[in-house]
Amino acid sequence: MRAFLLVAALVTACGTSAPDGTLGLPSSRPSQTAAPATSAPATRTPTPSVSPSPSRTPTATPSATPSVTPSPTATATTRPSATADAARPRVVGAAATQVSLTVFFSEPMQTGLACGETGVASGPAGAIDQRGDATSGYHSTDRALDETLRSATSATIGVDCASVTFVYSLAAPAGTFAVTVTSVRDVAGNPIDPAGATATVAIRDEGRPFALGADGIGDSIFVTFTEPMLQIGEGSGVTMSGNYRLDGNALASAQITCNDAGCRTIRIALPSGALTLGRSYSLRIANVVDRSGFALQPDPTTLGFVARR
Repeated sequence: MRAFLLVAALVTACGTSAPDGTLGLPSSRPSQTAAPATSAPATRTPTPSVSPSPSRTPTATPSATPSVTPSPTATATTRPSATADAARPRVVGAAATQVSLTVFFSEPMQTGLACGETGVASGPAGAIDQRGDATSGYHSTDRALDETLRSATSATIGVDCASVTFVYSLAAPAGTFAVTVTSVRDVAGNPIDPAGATATVAIRDEGRPFALGADGIGDSIFVTFTEPMLQIGEGSGVTMSGNYRLDGNALASAQITCNDAGCRTIRIALPSGALTLGRSYSLRIANVVDRSGFALQPDPTTLGFVARR
């Protein structure tokens, strides 16, 4: 009976699902009632995706408004106003020939013409392209040169507006002279410094003078030369009657005077009735020289004219 019961128990045990082990005996593996092997994973805090914070601006992206704005006073074209304690403009140099003058200034100056332009020498007050007159422009203590400075026909402004070149209709005398500039202003309105308004120019004589022509008007003969002539000298002055002959005759009774400070034009005043209206005459000139001592070319020179009223 015991044997039967033992066999029955074994059969029952074998028919029941049991965990792995030897003959269904308990093993070290957890039982079916333990927590399933696939228990829920431990809770993990999600890692946020990396994205730029709205409060931070990437350094590579320029700001819409520049952080540094150039000051207007830093621009190259800004100049001090006329009321500022700025240095006044000065003459820094000059060069001249018998028919031209160039003056250089320390600053861009006021002009009537545009920078780099050539035109009539008729700039307004304060401009460097105004021809000389009694109160403004360009002057010399030599009266003949002063006449030249007032005879400007054209002016050329430097490309930087800091120089001007004049061309003259009356030739200047040769020599070394002081030229003074007055009543000009720089582009900011500052007047020229009186202590720096004078330059020295050395004018070279460019050759022997010529007699341009003679004209008989009334009882006078007018003779024009190409440049300032020596007025009185040792037999060579243009006002000495012995240097002239009219139709081969001496002019002992003539009075000869200079019509301008440079003696570029002279007047030979003859006695009343000496010239006949409509008649042709021949005037011979010899021995006269320019202010540098160069003799007339040719010497003698003969000029023809017709007397008129």
